[in-house]
Amino acid sequence: MRLEIVFATIPNMLGHLNPLLPYAEELLRRGHSITFFHGKDPKYRKKIEDSGISACRSVTYDDNLYDVIKDYYQNSSSSFPGIIVYDFFAVDAADAADFLDVPAVSVFPNMAVTINPWASAHTSSLLWKAWCNTVIPVSEGILARVLLWKRNKTRKERKLSMLIEQDIYPTRYQAKKTATGKPRLTIGCTSPQLEFNSVSELENDIFTMVGPALTSRVEPISTDLDRWLGVQSKHGRSIVYVAFGSGYKYTPKIVQALEKELLKRGNNVAFLWSLQENYQAYLVQKEKNEESDLSTSTHADYHHLRVESYFSQVALFRTGKIDAFVTHCGSNSVYEALLSGIPMVCCPRTADQPGNAVRLVKKGVGVIARNGIVGVGAALDHLLENFEDMKTKSDDLSQVLRSGEGGAKKAASVIEGIAHRSTSTSSLSMEQVGNTKRRMPLRLFNFFLKKKSIPY
Repeated sequence: MRLEIVFATIPNMLGHLNPLLPYAEELLRRGHSITFFHGKDPKYRKKIEDSGISACRSVTYDDNLYDVIKDYYQNSSSSFPGIIVYDFFAVDAADAADFLDVPAVSVFPNMAVTINPWASAHTSSLLWKAWCNTVIPVSEGILARVLLWKRNKTRKERKLSMLIEQDIYPTRYQAKKTATGKPRLTIGCTSPQLEFNSVSELENDIFTMVGPALTSRVEPISTDLDRWLGVQSKHGRSIVYVAFGSGYKYTPKIVQALEKELLKRGNNVAFLWSLQENYQAYLVQKEKNEESDLSTSTHADYHHLRVESYFSQVALFRTGKIDAFVTHCGSNSVYEALLSGIPMVCCPRTADQPGNAVRLVKKGVGVIARNGIVGVGAALDHLLENFEDMKTKSDDLSQVLRSGEGGAKKAASVIEGIAHRSTSTSSLSMEQVGNTKRRMPLRLFNFFLKKKSIPY
């Protein structure tokens, strides 16, 4: 049966669109109709078209996704969607689904935990276990209570029924079966191969890990860049790609420290550095280079260090010429490198990044830079010295992640299955709210007493 499927993401973070694209591509291939709700910035639509899924419709918005989706389907001739698939930050889409009385499924792009440990290669075993067994579960428990209160406050204003659990990230609370039903399903982009915590053991109808996925088509690299890569390979240089994501906030000190770390690696290593144009002004070598007018150029090339404001990252990885990746360990970047079999130097800062870095180290495919940027050089030296072993482990893990019917195929099947269900049991009626509130302290108490397993 042909379905009308909505994909929704938040309007100010392009990276949150990426995990949805492979699912949309697979569902289009299966004959379904897709409508994206995304930000007004043209880069969102460009990303969709560059991914080869221009057949998807786009509805743009600035704010209040709930009203945008609700009004779009109430005031147009379009039939109601069969299901709404939304980025986990775009919970307004879930509320719109409840208003329209259609099923919804969340896509959680990160690894299977929200409160992550710090990333350190020099942490004592006792301290590490104490952190993982106490601080993380307690913090997640408190966060879950706060988010549930905020979500239900918003839903009450919208005259929607109350949730029995927050629906933003997967939590062990959701494993408790109740007579009133369960929260809506969350699709996890992670894989059991990458997980070591009890959240990843939630029931499949609560949190289903499908594994990372990429679209089959990406924006290609330029002919000039391809030629440059060929020259570096011809000279026997290892090629290292450096990128910290579009949201990374550089300072002059950070840019110059990283530039120094890269340049002092000598002539045996070539670097591609994705650095936004406004930050390139901080480069020391750029000021010294008198051979070309770099003040108006979008890239600087210091023979074996090439700096550009943008690279098509997945296309770059697919050339097979990138030997290592220096990264902030955002989930999108980690998945893209893992699927391409590229070992990583990890410079995590916040959010999901420290936990991602820990996983890479435990899998033998990553090295954490000690003391941040100033430790990049030493970490990279370690990676290159052990390159054969780390590359073999990276290729093996890539093969496992790519094998079977996981990724986009599994996600598409899950989405189709939910859409074909006639009812959703994700929320409570208003009459049941009182009982839920009375249960919360006991559930929280039981959560703290419950025997914990080490999350990492």
